[in-house]
Parts: sequence; structure tokens; C-alpha cells
Amino acid sequence: MLTENIYEDHFPGEGVKRAATNALSVETRRGRVIGYTLTPNHKEGELHPAMVMLHGFPGICNNHDLAMLFCNAGFTVVVPNAPGAWGSEGFYSFDGIIDAACDVTEYVHAPETAEKYHIDRENIFVFGHSMGGFTAVNAAARLPFVKGFIFAAPCNLGWECGHPETGFMEYLHTESEGFLRTNTDLVENARSLSVVTSFAAAAPSLCGRNFLLIECAEDTIIPKESLEVLRSGILEESGENRAAGESRGCGNGRFGNGVHRYVLLPTNHGFNSCKFTAAKTVIGYCREVMNNRA
Repeated sequence: MLTENIYEDHFPGEGVKRAATNALSVETRRGRVIGYTLTPNHKEGELHPAMVMLHGFPGICNNHDLAMLFCNAGFTVVVPNAPGAWGSEGFYSFDGIIDAACDVTEYVHAPETAEKYHIDRENIFVFGHSMGGFTAVNAAARLPFVKGFIFAAPCNLGWECGHPETGFMEYLHTESEGFLRTNTDLVENARSLSVVTSFAAAAPSLCGRNFLLIECAEDTIIPKESLEVLRSGILEESGENRAAGESRGCGNGRFGNGVHRYVLLPTNHGFNSCKFTAAKTVIGYCREVMNNRA
């Protein structure tokens, strides 16, 4: 059950257990992944939708503020750190973060985990921001039980490899120092995966799935051209143009049946000054998907 008001504190009454933060530790094929889990206020026996949040390329931001808002709205929120980043074991690589994300999401879907964290196994969502969006797009084919995906300003790694003028390859060399542990050349790793992980290659696996694409109008990190393959497919379904902040897409188009939405937010790559709008957009989409009976 999702609350309509994410701006107010919700103090538990009689018979309601208080929201809590718990350490997360999951054994994956890429090593032990650590992070945290947020559980919302809940009554005994009450189940909540879950949100697995995949962070972007390791740096200074992991969207903890959005995680708290999702929890305040009624989600059980699972926030893993990618292998080799922020204390997780293993080594960071682009194929590795997809493997680990799948393993963590399967852990969330497991009956024992659902019981522990009061999760409705029929309503598990995956939110990926930036490189986490790349991860989510490429994990979709391996996670058939996920109710819906949120691709928030996602990085199309394959597209970036084919457009060196964007400076992304240089970015990989310079921005990760001190934030991650790797045993591979990330530029070569990206190039070796560029064809199979491009959004053009991954798009067929999204057919029939529910997903929301969020683009940021002032994004200087993600080129708008890199999202065209996802954006155009959604807009073709609606048969109309759209304005900033409006949602478009109705299913039965290029991506088949499903709730497909595209939203352009008037903000930058980090959703600065737009956190509440971003959170409301995601929560509203999840509510729509959960209420959809098609």
C-alpha cells in the first residue's frame, strides 16, 4: 500500500511497527554485495511493494534521498552497492554489475527474504539511475518476475562507445579513482560489451514488460540521442508529442503490451531541485502498474 503524501512523517500508531534501516549482505556470483534495506511502517502481516535501487557509476551520489522518499511512501527499499564499490567485495566491471544486480533482485524475490522484509513478491520494481539504468535495461531479460523497471537518465554504454566525441571513455579513466576496485581496463570492458549491451540490442527484451523512462531536460551527462531507441518507441505508442513533466505511452506499440511511460523532467542528471517531483513520478508510475489489470 502506497501513501499519497511523501512530504510528511508518518508516526506509527498502535499495532504498527516503525520504519527501520537494516544492513544488507548478499552473496552474488561476483562476491558479497553490501548495502542497506529500508522497511516502511507496517502492520503485522501487511505486505509492501519492493524497490531495488541501482546506483550510477561509483562517485559521490547513490540516491539515498530518493530511497528514503520511496520508503516513506510505503516501499521496502533495497539499496545494494555494486561489486568493487563502497565496500562490496569483488571487482567493478560492466558485466559484473549486471550479474550482481540480477542476484540481488532474485534475493529480494526469494520467499524467505520477502517474509523477513514484508515484501509483496508480485510487486517488485527495479530503479536504475545513470549506469544503474544501463544495468536495469540489461538485467530485464533475466528478471521475468519484476513488475516494472524505472530507467532514470540511463547510460547507453554501447552508444557511448560508438561516440567518442562525448568524452565518456575519458570519463571512465578519470572519475573512478578512489571510488571503486577493478581488475580490468574499464574502457576495454565497455568496448567488448558495446554491441550486446546497447539499448538497441536490449530493446527486444523489453517487449511486453512494464517500464518508465525518465529523461532530464538539463542533463549534461547523458546525450539525448543515446535514449532515442527507447524514447521513440514509447512516443510512437501515444501518437503525439509531449511536454516536460507529462507522461506518454500506452502499450501495444514497438514494445508490445505493457505500461510504458516516458517523462521529461526539468532538471539535471542528479535530479537536483527536482527530487520530490522525481519521487512522485516514480511512485505514481508504480501505482499505475500495480493497478493495471491488463
